Amino acid sequence: AIAQSDLLMEYKKMFVRHSSHHYAFQNQLGGAKKAEGESKNGTGLLSIFTNLLAEPLSKIGSARTSSDHMTIELVLHLIRNLLSISPINTFGSTEKSQYASQLHRDLLIVLQE
Repeated sequence: AIAQSDLLMEYKKMFVRHSSHHYAFQNQLGGAKKAEGESKNGTGLLSIFTNLLAEPLSKIGSARTSSDHMTIELVLHLIRNLLSISPINTFGSTEKSQYASQLHRDLLIVLQE
């Protein structure tokens, strides 16, 4: 269980630290403000997921197919699962606990930007 928890934390870290998400942290690091449309250029990892949602969410009610519903559910489950990842082996380790908290805050920043 501990190994699985560590692996899930690694997945969360890879998603948050993906090079396409650098724009989300420029304001936090005192860097230049992101260029207009930089986060919407369709090349980021998160952009891929939001682009998958664009067509199904543009349809209303009965116009959505079962494939549309599955796509929406899949992306929302992925985001939910990333948000729910937390380490189980932080007992007695303030450093691991702080790292996990910071990683979660960073994920929220990526989703917000």
